Amino acid sequence: MTDSFLTVSHQVLILFLLIFLGIVCTKLRVLSASAVKSITTIVLYVVIPAVIIHSFDRPFNTKLLCNMTLTFGGAVFAHIVGIISAKVFLKEQDKSRKAVLQYGVIFSNAGFMALPLQYAVLGEEGVLYGAIFIAVFNIISWTYGVYIMSIGVNNNSLKKAFFNPGTVGTLIGVILFFTPLSLPPIISETLNKIAVMNVALPMMIIGYFLASTKNLKEFLDAKLALVIILRLIVVPAIVFSVLYFAGIQSIVLVVVMIATSTPTAANTVMFAELFERDVDIAAKIVSLSTLLSIITIPPIIALTLHLTNM
Repeated sequence: MTDSFLTVSHQVLILFLLIFLGIVCTKLRVLSASAVKSITTIVLYVVIPAVIIHSFDRPFNTKLLCNMTLTFGGAVFAHIVGIISAKVFLKEQDKSRKAVLQYGVIFSNAGFMALPLQYAVLGEEGVLYGAIFIAVFNIISWTYGVYIMSIGVNNNSLKKAFFNPGTVGTLIGVILFFTPLSLPPIISETLNKIAVMNVALPMMIIGYFLASTKNLKEFLDAKLALVIILRLIVVPAIVFSVLYFAGIQSIVLVVVMIATSTPTAANTVMFAELFERDVDIAAKIVSLSTLLSIITIPPIIALTLHLTNM
């Protein structure tokens, strides 16, 4: 249990160093607003689809199907818990803030933070199941997530929800996994090189917005604090309790809990930027939840590993 605690803490610290690098680059004026907007577009429309497609580009194995199905169900359940929690506990009149606050509760950092943790704790098998969670994350974030972010902004929210790089990338990945088709080696290697950017760039973007935040007193905002509590404690606690007592006490539970216990998704900031929502509050939610996750993630994952005898 102690080893798991230290491993998870180590990975979280690495992500914080990348955020700090983004802060330094901003202070040195290496990162500008226009540069960050371009990087945001690249991450959402190029890097994330590459990660999805590459993660599914593997031979189909029936022995893995059961755990993959359970992971899929666990991921869907985790997001449902987040959606219900956001609707029940968050009451906000300002549409821009409301969209960001709800998104911050529902969506965890399943790709940018969870995947490295899953690999460090569980190895390649953890990454495979983690990719399933990410697929669910992308489907819901690019449908329901885009819907709540784009309400009142334009009339194309439904079109964006169902036809976008996230859902298209997931569809291509599923086809590759469940059919004999596979990508040519040169394409697969190219996607792998692109996917490497999936950690550093989003964290540096968070660092930029944190460094650009002027009104730090809003860190003490009551609703922001509620979002953090729901994201880091309430949602993981509910998901763990239901899945564990439902009999899911294997690697699947560990994968789902690693993804669920991570802080607010980094693309909360990027979506807020694209849909002209409250970017300032988005950056604060992501930054503060990431900061506090250093305290909450290690014990949650260590306890899960202990109870599943892994």
